[in-house]
Amino acid sequence: MQPQTLGQLLETSAPERRFSSGISKLDAALPGKNGFRTGIYDISGTVGYVGLGAYEILFNVVLGVLASKGRVLCVQTTNKFPWLKLQKNRRFRPEYGDQIDCIDVGNLVDVIVLFKSKRFFDPYSMIILDSFPGMYAESIRNMKALIGPSANGDYSEPVIKFYQSARKLFHLMQQVCTNSQHGTMIFTVGPMDIFNQKVLIHAVEDSDYDSTDSDPPDMDAAPKRPAYINQQIFVPTISLKSDLNSYYNGRIIVYRDWVLENANNELVSGLDNKNQSVFENSLALMASGKMKCLPHFLCVTSSPSHLRDPAKLTGFFLVDNNFQVIDIAHTAVNVDADGNFDLEIPDSQE
Repeated sequence: MQPQTLGQLLETSAPERRFSSGISKLDAALPGKNGFRTGIYDISGTVGYVGLGAYEILFNVVLGVLASKGRVLCVQTTNKFPWLKLQKNRRFRPEYGDQIDCIDVGNLVDVIVLFKSKRFFDPYSMIILDSFPGMYAESIRNMKALIGPSANGDYSEPVIKFYQSARKLFHLMQQVCTNSQHGTMIFTVGPMDIFNQKVLIHAVEDSDYDSTDSDPPDMDAAPKRPAYINQQIFVPTISLKSDLNSYYNGRIIVYRDWVLENANNELVSGLDNKNQSVFENSLALMASGKMKCLPHFLCVTSSPSHLRDPAKLTGFFLVDNNFQVIDIAHTAVNVDADGNFDLEIPDSQE
């Protein structure tokens, strides 16, 4: 018998209602291979232009819920939730505003107290916990400051206490999903942590050679020094290797990435530093304007026997000027003789 996570059990026992992300490849990567349904999901992105796509995917689900006469609750910590993106979408209707409720909370403790009132969530088909990664990280810091380090200087005790509280919250959220007649979906949403790292490109000849000289010097004889570029790494606040992943039906990481077309006419990630020659060629293409940067998703799902090695699937998509998700599988890609490609992006208002 194949074991199931609690999230998978929720999904199989819930009402048969599914809502699309707007991206066919992402829908197929989720449990059940047909979009979102009852359970807990995470959408982690970045802020600003670099993070374009995270809230657009979320709002595509919101619009599906609203169109089906469902109600949506947003639990937020600030007034910076990007409602404008939802309102500007061509599928949004003014009457949908009556189906959306918002609650302001101060921290993760408030969220735990809120979810203890399970019956409060009965009317809602979808619950959004905005800025969840920030609340999560803040709670760890506060717990460390409150309890302090142990005699040997580590913080294992406060971290263990925090994880106990975090698991309690996820248990409460799963109870809300289980008890709901609507097949409630809960989304944790928020930015990722950003780390910078230096990546070796190649060895650069350290010489006084002027590119205008007619006779270049002997490069083999010139001393060499390493050359690096700075690369940003986006890391979810709740690690993809955390035991808390077992509570999620799926986690979607959204960021912008360089894209190339491979020999099979498929769009693949550029700047892969695992292969030095490919990486250097990608840098040259990027410098010459022959590589584009597009919204990119990584969908992670896990099972009890593979929590440390979850299934992963990636893909690209588009967002038009009205914040409508465009499925790249249904969008024309035109490639010229030099390897440049143009994407025909329809306007959602047309």
